[in-house]
Amino acid sequence: MHDLGKRYTPELNVKLEVSEIFEGIGRTEEFKRKVTKLFDQFLIKGKKILKDQPEVKESLESLEKAFDGLQTLFHKIEFLGTISLPIDEFESLLNDAQSSAQKIYDYYITEERKLQKEKNDYQYYHKHGTELRNIREFEHELSTFQDLIHGSSFKLANNPFLLLDGEAGIGKSHLIGDIVSRRINKEHESVFLLGQHFVTEEDPWTQIFKRLQINSKSEDFLRKLNQRAEESGRRIVLFIDAINEGKGNYFWNEFVKSFINEIKKYEWLGLVLTIRTSYKNLIFPEEEMSILDIVQHHHYGFRNIEYEASKLFFDNYKIELPNVPLLHPEFQNPLFLKLFCEGINKAELSRIPDGLQGITSIINFFVKNVNVVLSKPKRVGYSDSLNLVQKSIYALIKCKVDNKLRYVPYELAHEVINESISSFIDKKGFIDELITEGVLSKNLFWKEENDYEEGVYLAYERFEDHLTVQYLLEQFSDLEEEFKENGKLYNYVENENVVYRHKGLIEAFSIQVPEKKGYEFYTLIPDLKDKYPIIESFVESLLWRKVETVNEESKKYVNEHVFSYQGTHDYFWETILAVTGIPNHFFNAHSLHDHLIKHSLPDRDANWTQFIKHRYTDESSVKRLIDWAWNQTDKSHISDESILLSSMTLTWFHTSTNRELRDCSTKALVSLLQDRLHILIKLLKKFETVNDPYVYDRLFAVAYGCAIRTNKKEELASLSDYIYQTIFKDKDEVYPHVLLRDYARGVIEFTNFSGFKLPFDIEDVRPPYKSSFPDQIMTNEEVDKNYKFDYEAKDFKKHYWSQNSIISSMTTEYGRGTGGYGDFGRYTFESALRSWDVNTNDLSNLAIEWIFEKYGYNVEKHGEYDRNTNSHDRRASTIERIGKKYQWIALYEMVARVSDNFKKYEEWGFNKEKEEPYQGPWSPYIRDIDPTMLISKTGSYDDEIQQEFWWVNNKIFNWDCTNENWVSDSETLPNMEDIIQIKDDKGEEWLVLEGYPSWSEPKKIGEEKWDQPHKELWSHIRSYLVKDDEFNSFKDWAIQQEFMGRWMPESGDRHEMFSREYYWSPAQDYFMTEYYGGTEWTEVHDRESGQYIVEVNVTAQGFLWEEEFDKSKEETISFLKPSTVIHKGMDLKYSLREGEFIDNSKIVQCFAPNVYHNSKSYLLVRKNSFLKFLNENNLKVVWTVLGEKQIIGGRSFGTDYLGRLEISGAYYFDGEELKGGINTKNT
Repeated sequence: MHDLGKRYTPELNVKLEVSEIFEGIGRTEEFKRKVTKLFDQFLIKGKKILKDQPEVKESLESLEKAFDGLQTLFHKIEFLGTISLPIDEFESLLNDAQSSAQKIYDYYITEERKLQKEKNDYQYYHKHGTELRNIREFEHELSTFQDLIHGSSFKLANNPFLLLDGEAGIGKSHLIGDIVSRRINKEHESVFLLGQHFVTEEDPWTQIFKRLQINSKSEDFLRKLNQRAEESGRRIVLFIDAINEGKGNYFWNEFVKSFINEIKKYEWLGLVLTIRTSYKNLIFPEEEMSILDIVQHHHYGFRNIEYEASKLFFDNYKIELPNVPLLHPEFQNPLFLKLFCEGINKAELSRIPDGLQGITSIINFFVKNVNVVLSKPKRVGYSDSLNLVQKSIYALIKCKVDNKLRYVPYELAHEVINESISSFIDKKGFIDELITEGVLSKNLFWKEENDYEEGVYLAYERFEDHLTVQYLLEQFSDLEEEFKENGKLYNYVENENVVYRHKGLIEAFSIQVPEKKGYEFYTLIPDLKDKYPIIESFVESLLWRKVETVNEESKKYVNEHVFSYQGTHDYFWETILAVTGIPNHFFNAHSLHDHLIKHSLPDRDANWTQFIKHRYTDESSVKRLIDWAWNQTDKSHISDESILLSSMTLTWFHTSTNRELRDCSTKALVSLLQDRLHILIKLLKKFETVNDPYVYDRLFAVAYGCAIRTNKKEELASLSDYIYQTIFKDKDEVYPHVLLRDYARGVIEFTNFSGFKLPFDIEDVRPPYKSSFPDQIMTNEEVDKNYKFDYEAKDFKKHYWSQNSIISSMTTEYGRGTGGYGDFGRYTFESALRSWDVNTNDLSNLAIEWIFEKYGYNVEKHGEYDRNTNSHDRRASTIERIGKKYQWIALYEMVARVSDNFKKYEEWGFNKEKEEPYQGPWSPYIRDIDPTMLISKTGSYDDEIQQEFWWVNNKIFNWDCTNENWVSDSETLPNMEDIIQIKDDKGEEWLVLEGYPSWSEPKKIGEEKWDQPHKELWSHIRSYLVKDDEFNSFKDWAIQQEFMGRWMPESGDRHEMFSREYYWSPAQDYFMTEYYGGTEWTEVHDRESGQYIVEVNVTAQGFLWEEEFDKSKEETISFLKPSTVIHKGMDLKYSLREGEFIDNSKIVQCFAPNVYHNSKSYLLVRKNSFLKFLNENNLKVVWTVLGEKQIIGGRSFGTDYLGRLEISGAYYFDGEELKGGINTKNT
C-alpha cells in the first residue's frame, strides 16, 4: 500500500459508485443487504398491483405466479458463499412479471382513455389513477432490480474476475488502495500487488513470488489461499494495480490468459486487474476478451461528484482555500487539481500566491516549480535559473507543430529533449523525470491495426494547448500578418470548420492574445469574429484570463455578438456566474447587479428569471455557488469583498419562480453572512431600490436568520439601526409586505432581547403599522372586461390562457357564485384573510388589478413561459408561473394593508366576535420559509436497520415465541433504568428527558410491515420537573398509576414558529398561553378522583416544520427541544448545529440526536449539569414510562385480538441512584 505513494491518499477518499461493484466480488454482507433491500421494494410495489380485476384475471394470476417463483428463488440464495447466483432464472421470472404488468397497464390505460374521451377531460385520470400509479412505481422498482442483476456487482459475485480500465490520472490506483483498505477493516483478506514492481519479462508468478519473498509454486500458493478463504467463509481477492506499468506491456499479453485461468480453478479466489485504457487492447485484444470470460468496467473518476472531491485536494495538500469561491469548473477536474496543487506544493507554499490567476500564470507556475524540484542535487542537479523543463516542453511542441503530430513517439521525444538541454546537463533520461513529475504522460498509440508505439504528450490537454500557443506567440511577433492568408498561423483559422478542429488552441489564443498583446484575438480574424466557435471561445476565455484584460471592449463584443446566439447567450451568463465572486473582474457581481437593477419587474422576469428557471437542477454555476455558500465549512479565509459579490449574485436568484432555487438561495445567504453582518448591511443598501418584492422580502428573511444565528452579536446594534432607519422610522407607509415587516421587526426584537440598548422606542417597530388602502375596487365584470380573454375569439392565442388562469386561480369560494373557485383564491388567499371582517372577493379583484397594473404582468412577455410551467395542483409545485409569483406578491401586500386598516378577530372565534390585535404572520399563519435553520432534513429512521448509537438500547428479543406468549410474557421487558440513564463513547453520563424507544419483529421480505401481524413493543419515556416540596408525593403517586391513554401532560409541536424563535420571540410569547397549551407549569390531577397532585414542567417541547412551500427542505423536519425552564435555568445557548444546546464554554449540554443521525426521536441532557441545575433551583425530576407489548398489523388486525400487555411506570433519583419500577397489565 505504501508503494502507491502519492497515488493513494486515504484523506482523499470520496465515495464513488464504482466502489459498490467490489461488494459483489467479495460477496459481502453489504452486497447481501443491498440486493435484499431492492428485492424487498420490488415485491412490495409489485403486490400492490394484485387487485382483483376480472378483465385481466389471467395476467394477474401470471404476475402472482412470477412473484411466488421469485420469492422461492430468492430464499434459496446463499449470498455469502461462492454458489452461483441464479441470474438467468431471475431474468426469466422478471420478464414474465414485466410482461404481465404491461398487459394489466394496457387494460387500465385503455379504460381511462375511454373515460377521458367521454368526459372531454384529458387532464386527469377518472377511475384507475391509483392502479396506473402502482404499476408505474412497480416498473421503476423492476427496472432498478434488473439494472442490479445485469450490473457489474452481480456479475462479479458469480465471476470474480474484473478488468478495470480508466484514463491516466483518473484515480484507479487510489480507488484500489481504498478498496483494499476497507476490505482489511471488514476482515476480508486481499493480496495487493503493483504493476510497477513487475520489472522483468519473466512470467508473472515468478515475479510475484520474488516480490513476496516466498519460495512456492503457483498451484501450492493458490491452493493454500483458497483453503484459507474457504475456512473463513470469505473470498480472498488478488489485486494487481496498473498492469501496464513496469515491464507489463512486454509480458502480460503472453501470460494473462493462463494466469487468469489458473486462478479460476479455485472457487474461493477472485482477481482484479487495473489498466490504463490506451493499453487495454495491447494486453487484452478485443477478440480474446470473450474467451477470457472476465468482467470489464470503465472507471470515470469523479464524474458527478467533482465539486465535493475538489475541496479535499486543498486539505490534503495543506493549501489554504483561496479567498474567492472555488466555482471555476476546472477545479472539478482531478488531474488539473493534482497539477495545480502539486505546483503550489513543490514551491513549498501553503497558500495560492497573489497574482496566480489566469490559466497562463497557473501553467507557468507549475512548470517553474517542477523545474525547481528537478534542479536539486538529489534529482538531476543543475541551476534552477535554467528552466530546462520549459526548454524541453518547447522542444517537444516545436517537433509536434513542425511535423503536425498528434503525439511525439517516445524515442523521438527522448532525442529531442536530450538535444535541447544537452549543453546544460550531461545526464540522459530527462524525459523520464518529466513523466515522473506529471508534466508528460506516456501512452500507447496505435499506428494501424496491428502496429503500435509509445508516445508522449503533455499530461493535461489544456496545458498542452496553452503551452503550444505560448510557444507560437513567442515565435511570431506580427500576429496580424501571420493570421492572414499565407501567414504562418492561418492554418488554424482558415475557416469555421478548421476553427472547430483546433478549438483548444483557439480558446488558448483567446486568452493569451489579450494578456500578451492587449487586444482581443477576434480582432485578428475580422471575418470570423461573428462565428459561433470564435464567440464561444471568447466566452470561455472569461473564465481563464487575467482580470485586467476584460474591459468595456469586451462588454461591447458581448452585446453585439455573444447575445446573437441563444447558446452563447446562456453560456455567457453561466460563465459570468462562475466569476461572480472575483474582485476586480469586469464581469463580476457588480456588473450583473448594474445590469439587472435597472430593469422593470416584468422585463426582468421576461429574461433573467426565465434563464435561471432550471439552473438548480444540474451541475451549473448557479448550483455550485449555492452549494458552496450553504455548505457550513469555514469560510473565514474568503475576503469580505468576495463574500459581498457572491451574496449579490445569490440575492438575484430570488427573482426566480423556482421555489427550490429561491429557497435554497435564502439558506445559502444566511449561511454565508451569519457572521458578517457588516457585509449584510452593505448588501441591504445595494438593493434598497430593487423593484421586486420577491427579492427584497428574502433579503430581510436573510437578515433575520443571520441576526439570530450570528456569533458576532456586537454587530447586531448597527444592523438593527439600519433596518429601523430604512423600514420603520418616520414612514408614511411601512413597506407593505407582511413577511418582510416581520423579519425586519424580528431582527430588532432579537437585538433588544440580547441586551443591546436601542436608540429608539421598541414599540415603533411593532404592529400596527401604517399604509393606505384604496377606496374603489373593481367588480367581477370590470375585472373580466379589462383582463380576461375570450377563448372563443378568432384572435385568441394559446398563451392567453396564462392570463385567464390568473383570474380563475384568484377566485374565492363564493366570489363568482357557488363552485368554480380557484385553488389559490380559496385555499391560500381567502384563508390568509379569514381573521378580518373583509369581503375577500373584493380583495381578490383588487389583487388582480395589482398583478396587471402595479406589478406589470404581461401575457406577451410571460404567457408562453407560464403556459409551459405546470401548476395545476394547489400543492406547492417546485416551479411556478410568473403569474403565480405576482399572486404571492399581491397576497403578502394585501395582508399587510388589511392588517393596517381593518379590525382583526380571534383566529378561531365564531362569527368574528372577539377582536384581537394583529401581532405577526404566525396568526393567521402565512409563513413560507424558516431562515433561522440551515438543515434540509433530519435523520431518517429505518426500524429494519439496527441502530448502533450509544443512546439506543438494542435489546435482543426472542421473536420465535408464539404471538400469545409474546403479549402475555411480563418478564421479558427492557430495563428502563438502562434506557433513561446512559453513557456516551467517552464514558460521560447522559439522561433521556424524552424518548420513544421501540422494538419490532423483523418483517418478511416482500411484505409491507403493516400488512402482516408482527410482534412489537413500544414505549414513551417522558420526564417532569417538580418542586422539592411536592416531589415525594408525586413520585409515590406516579409509581402506582396506569398511564395508558396518555392523560398526563405532554410536549406539543408548534408548526407556526421558526426553530430559533423558541425561548425569546414575540411568536413564543403569543403561544405561551393556556389556550395554546404553552404554559411553563401545568397542574396534574388524579385521573379518577380529580384531586390535585402536583404542578409539573414538561421537560421537552416539540419543533415541527412541515411548511409545504419551503423547498429548501427535503422532508418534514421534527425534533425535540428542552423546556423553557430548563433552557433558562441551565443558561443554554443555541449551537451552530441544529438541535444542539451549549453552555458558555461551548460544551454541548443537551441535544436531539435524530437531527443528524438516523435515530428515533430523543432528547438527551448531560447528567451532571442537569442534576446541578435541579439542586440549585430546588427541583426534582420524575420520569414516567408508558408502553405496550402487542401484535399489530395485518388485515385481521383488531379482529383476531390476542390481548396486549400494558406497561406503566415511574423513575426518579434517590441521591445518585436511579430508582423506580414498572407495572404491567394484560388487557
